[in-house]
Amino acid sequence: MAAATTAKVKLPADVVTTLLPKIQGNSTIATLSPRKPQTFSEHENIIFTPTAEAEVVEEGATKSSYEVGTSFVQGVRVKLQTTTRVTEELQWADEDDQLEIIDNIQKDQAGAIGRALDYVVYHGINPAKKTALASSYPKLVGATGVHTITSVADELANLNAMKRALVDYEFNGIALSRLYACDLSELRVPATGAPLFPSICT
Repeated sequence: MAAATTAKVKLPADVVTTLLPKIQGNSTIATLSPRKPQTFSEHENIIFTPTAEAEVVEEGATKSSYEVGTSFVQGVRVKLQTTTRVTEELQWADEDDQLEIIDNIQKDQAGAIGRALDYVVYHGINPAKKTALASSYPKLVGATGVHTITSVADELANLNAMKRALVDYEFNGIALSRLYACDLSELRVPATGAPLFPSICT
């Protein structure tokens, strides 16, 4: 392996395909989304709203039809970047150490991009500067059509309210903030004192 330059570590051009699988473990959006990540392109997505119901008909009778509702959502591309600077020791490190350093840089950057994805999609926040993005960037929190509940002091009641809000939808998981997960881990069974969610905040 050739010695790396001290000015910057140049990662391969296809590094985005290397980072994508690593990002998934650091982002709730990437983990819960069934969609394959799109790179360097904007897409208009068609949302189908199925309304089909089976109909009981007599032999030879006219059959009814139904319309499939569609709507369009324009995807918005957000450019995320991370910069990692290294000292000149990398230039003189042996090949095994250079590979380990570059691998650690990729892991660090994958974590940063994964967290940024959640910040941008949920809250519309620039993660590095902790500032709100322009209104042209949509966000889930406060968006029209996003189901919300009014929280109360009883966390079990909140969980039940969230469950009822999703009764008409198929979902593949739930994402919790670490603070909320720790709050849930403190809930106890009244009769025994055993934790209701023993491994939710570990």
